Amino acid sequence: MDSSSQVLHLLCSFLLITIIFLILKPLKKAKPSKSKQQQQPPLLPPGPRKLPIIGNLHQLSSSKLLPHRRLLELANLYGPLMHLQLGQLQTIVVSSAEMAKQVMKTHDLTFSSRPFNLAISTIFHNLDLVLAPYGEYWRQLKKLCVLELLSAKRVASFLPIREQEVARLIADICGKQGTATNVSRMIHSLTYRTISRSAFGKLYADDLVDVMLKLQENADLGFTLTTNSVKAILLDMFVAGSETSSTLLEWTMSELIREERVMKKAQAEVRAVFGKRGKVEETGIHELNYLKMVIKPLLVPRESLNQCEMEGFQIPEKTQVIVNAWAIGRDPKCWSEPERFYPESLDTQKKSQYDDQLYEI
Repeated sequence: MDSSSQVLHLLCSFLLITIIFLILKPLKKAKPSKSKQQQQPPLLPPGPRKLPIIGNLHQLSSSKLLPHRRLLELANLYGPLMHLQLGQLQTIVVSSAEMAKQVMKTHDLTFSSRPFNLAISTIFHNLDLVLAPYGEYWRQLKKLCVLELLSAKRVASFLPIREQEVARLIADICGKQGTATNVSRMIHSLTYRTISRSAFGKLYADDLVDVMLKLQENADLGFTLTTNSVKAILLDMFVAGSETSSTLLEWTMSELIREERVMKKAQAEVRAVFGKRGKVEETGIHELNYLKMVIKPLLVPRESLNQCEMEGFQIPEKTQVIVNAWAIGRDPKCWSEPERFYPESLDTQKKSQYDDQLYEI
């Protein structure tokens, strides 16, 4: 037997042993006590039939649809509160505004944590704000960011940076003189430059790095702000402040181009508010009520801290919860024309509801 055949034989043997181990591992459990034998299994939300080891992964990967579309297709069969088994990870998929409200408001404390992710944990050391698990460190860090980094005074101090970068973008577009322009690339550059100057710029006093380093020396902070914590927060600022912002701007502009009527109405509102001023200023943005209706929120995965009950079903501890915002925004029960970009549909909602808690969007 030559060396290549030996290697192939060893590889096949290793794969066979691994498969047998994975199959037998779930069966190897300690003998349950009488109390556990009498305990009924939790009543989970409905969901598609699962296979050993992989659960429902094959029903997502085998479909030609993108994941959010496939999840909506499954939700149409099993309901707006659906249970999936993604490998060893229990997952609840929420596909309606009513169920999203229960996750985000009624049981907000239960679902306040984020699911564990090895890649995220390696990069951020579980020390960031967006994806870190819920706990005392996260609460203290959120308080610090809200009061020190994202306060109205701090955001206002970076106004010159935003104005200069927007003016630079407009000048770049005007300089193309009617030629084809990659606006997406320009928008990405705008957001990255703005965040970079806010975090590391030296033209203005107390950039974000300066603020974090000063807080690190504060003995009365209440918790330890390490160098890894500072790095994780700055990474949050770049990812959440640049990538999501540029993507939102890009898709908003594409929808406005598709709906000429909506774009003209938004343009008319901007000109009515800022026409006499000569330029767009942040102080007048609160007057752009129609433009506000164009903006859509983004939802991230959550994880249950403990068991809870929703619609008569039991949601086990450590269950990942995915809110399918794409499906909710196209729910025919909430919108008369769910596939149409029609901002005026928000006018039918109560004014008191038009805020971040409007779960239909």
